[in-house]
Amino acid sequence: MLITAAGILTELTIAAVCTCSWLAAPGTVRSVLLNTMVLCSVNTLIFNGNPLLRYDGYFLLTDFLRIPNLAGRSAAALRTLVLNSITGDPGESHEPPRTQTILLSYGILSLAYRTILTIAIVRLILQISETWHVRFLGQALTVILLTGTFLFPMVHLLKSATETPGITSSRGIVRSVAFLSLLAAVLFWPLPHSILVPAIVQPTGQPVYAQLPGYLTSTTGYQTRIRNDDVLLQLHSPELRETEAELQGQVAEWTARLDAARRSSDGAQLDHLPVLKQSLAAAEQRLQQFQDEARAMTVLSPGSGILLPPTARTPPADSDLPEFWQQLPLDSVNRQAWIQRGTLLGYVGEVSDQVIECCVPQHQIDFIRPDSAATFLQQSGGASPNSAVVTLVSSLSAPELPRHLAAGMLISGRETPTGIIPAEPTWIVALKLNPSPPGGVPLYAVGSARITTRPISIFGRVLRSLRQTFSR
Repeated sequence: MLITAAGILTELTIAAVCTCSWLAAPGTVRSVLLNTMVLCSVNTLIFNGNPLLRYDGYFLLTDFLRIPNLAGRSAAALRTLVLNSITGDPGESHEPPRTQTILLSYGILSLAYRTILTIAIVRLILQISETWHVRFLGQALTVILLTGTFLFPMVHLLKSATETPGITSSRGIVRSVAFLSLLAAVLFWPLPHSILVPAIVQPTGQPVYAQLPGYLTSTTGYQTRIRNDDVLLQLHSPELRETEAELQGQVAEWTARLDAARRSSDGAQLDHLPVLKQSLAAAEQRLQQFQDEARAMTVLSPGSGILLPPTARTPPADSDLPEFWQQLPLDSVNRQAWIQRGTLLGYVGEVSDQVIECCVPQHQIDFIRPDSAATFLQQSGGASPNSAVVTLVSSLSAPELPRHLAAGMLISGRETPTGIIPAEPTWIVALKLNPSPPGGVPLYAVGSARITTRPISIFGRVLRSLRQTFSR
């Protein structure tokens, strides 16, 4: 046993030396010593020292129990036990009772460990393949792994059971039916299911947009409480001023011509009075219409509440306007900056009025139904999960997604000046916090939402994976 454990003891000795050296080591050397210490201690004990894997820990256990070929004999003992349970044939065992108990115990633990390890590997493969957008390859590897780990051994076990002489007896038939019923219950019993998707916190207040382009001259700061019709910002446009002066000049010109015609004693001039009046009325109408539209240069609040900021942004690299606004449009640093038509200036509402928008890929959207329970966890550390409920499932895929999700490495796609075009069809699912925490969740906080879906059996999950793998 000492010879078998020599590798583990050597690595633990190295870890101990690195621990003592780590206490007094500086900078980079300290990091190297820490990594070596973890590798030679935790990694050695979990993997190399694990008796359920055929490494040093396994051979150390066989030496301790004095049972050679422990893994093979325990698998055979477990297989014999299952066959005996199916067919009712007691069979023959050449192992002593103590050894038989040890073999069955090790076989059950080994089977459970392999099952858990296989499921973890499958989840890892699916997660990596989805991140790298090679889902077909990940699903194909999953099918191969599950077939080799579970399907082939099960088929071989059933084949051996049918070849057992006692299977044709009434007792064997009853046991076989009971076993198949139990197997069907395991495969078709609905199990809890949930999906994990990226999410972002968005405000639900009334949005405020710039209806006309112009230079920002005055503004109201964010997080300020305002009332309905309060002035949020004032824009200035030299082009609009020139247009207004031109229209005013036309009104003045037609007014002067009309006054001159009225003062004239010439009959021909008097005959033009109706035409001049119509021209003056048309010029005044154009001026009034322009002034009504130009009032949009003064943006008023659409309601009462707090002025909430939109998502921060940087100016586009290909912009020809050096004075283009950046970060938040109503920040004081953007005075005299150019605000384009349709720019989202902010939201008017309460901080607690929030919605969590989840980005659900196409192959998962059919799982989600309104009123489904969910939880939201911020990506930043220290935050606790918030319970939520699904309130809306979009009927069409989203053309763009918030840039914050790409910055948090939660989605991938092609970046545009207004957002991210997703790499695959993606649907937006809205969640409402239930209950909403005091003060709400920080706006535009990104994280992950786990949405509980309808229960799905093991057979249903495997069948769905096969359909997604081979239907493309």
